[in-house]
Amino acid sequence: MADIVTEYIQANDNANEYSNKLLKEIQPQALEDIDDLIISDENRDVELWDEFEVDPGLVSADYDDTEVEDRDLDWVIGLAGLSAAASVQFFLDNREDLIINPSAYRLQKMDRFSMTREQLVRAGKREVLTVPLETYERLQANFVAEFSSLKNVGNKELYNILTETKALRPIEKHVADSMSYVSRMTNYPKGSPQFKGAVADLVNTETKQGLMGMNRRSVDMLNTVQKSGGDIKTLMVWILDPSSKHCQYCPEWAGEVRTLEEWESDGLPGAEVCAGGDKCNCHLDSISA
Repeated sequence: MADIVTEYIQANDNANEYSNKLLKEIQPQALEDIDDLIISDENRDVELWDEFEVDPGLVSADYDDTEVEDRDLDWVIGLAGLSAAASVQFFLDNREDLIINPSAYRLQKMDRFSMTREQLVRAGKREVLTVPLETYERLQANFVAEFSSLKNVGNKELYNILTETKALRPIEKHVADSMSYVSRMTNYPKGSPQFKGAVADLVNTETKQGLMGMNRRSVDMLNTVQKSGGDIKTLMVWILDPSSKHCQYCPEWAGEVRTLEEWESDGLPGAEVCAGGDKCNCHLDSISA
């Protein structure tokens, strides 16, 4: 009979697998829908785009029409913002699959675990084999109900909620990464193969990576906030998922205990202290005093 630490890691692996499975299923439609939002303003959530300080009436064609010699930093930031706003709108429009269901499933799998500090530290350092993909049972209504407020608010309000909980912090990195692609366009004539290649990279690569990152990190942060009860003084332990890819720094942090406030200041999993970025599967968990 597996001990509670192994069961904990297995349950966490299953929760990560479930989230990744949902994301993989939705990705093909994601790129098409995000691209539609970039090239057309027909289905945009105007309030959300205003929140991003992105003109909801501009489309990618407006940027295409700018002469190469007139493309400046504002042009770069504007087109990157267009991509970021489109990615976030898709993310929020599909909140059931990308936020609520993964969060509810994680709560369902992890609800029975009440572990001591020593056990959680062991979980952070314990190596286990990859858990085979299971058949996932239907989400129980009481777990979904905990996130019912996320189902009934508008995109602008939900964006602000996620921002306040730092669940959308990866969007800042996404915008910066998008700018690196867009900046290439300043060197190429409009309509050239190089220009079209840069646009394709921006839409097909950065929007996909941004979506994946926002999904993983937002769900992690929502659960971190819930586990802390909103108290930034709650002690949290860094849990390493050894069955998944992680960077060279993660094992050094595994089992480290700090307050949530200290983690937010020093760096969260997938953030500055970790080279894994959006691909990092580590997370924080609360500990018993």
